[in-house]
Amino acid sequence: MPEPTVETKLSILSQCLEKKEGALSQILAITENQSTLLAVENADESIHAIFREMNREKQVLIDTVIACDKVFEKMFSELGEDFAGRAQPYKASVAALQALIRRVMDIDVKIRLQENANKSLSQHTALPQKPIIKGLKADRKTLAREYGKNAKKN
Repeated sequence: MPEPTVETKLSILSQCLEKKEGALSQILAITENQSTLLAVENADESIHAIFREMNREKQVLIDTVIACDKVFEKMFSELGEDFAGRAQPYKASVAALQALIRRVMDIDVKIRLQENANKSLSQHTALPQKPIIKGLKADRKTLAREYGKNAKKN
């Protein structure tokens, strides 16, 4: 089977980021909805069941994000070899990828902030709240630093 072209690899990276962005957007929406559930006083079993189902949905989406990350990392490392000294023709594609990465990072930071808010809320409610975002790679300090760098660029 022939080696994928640079254009194909860039397209795969873009598709991975778009899929990851969609999954993270869904995770953010679920996490925000969980905040509403955590605010319910005297939550009954049906609220607990809904909360658990939301965690299952989030885990499926997190698995999607992890799969996207694996494909992205593989293509990115292969692309680095291809770009040695000849990245100029792909400058527009690389800029588009950078913009996608910033959007993904922004959503990821929002998720982490909402998870922290939910954790605080859960300490005052009867609903269990385990951090579900364990599958994402960067820690909070790294994300905040990257978010700050990206915010300064815009």
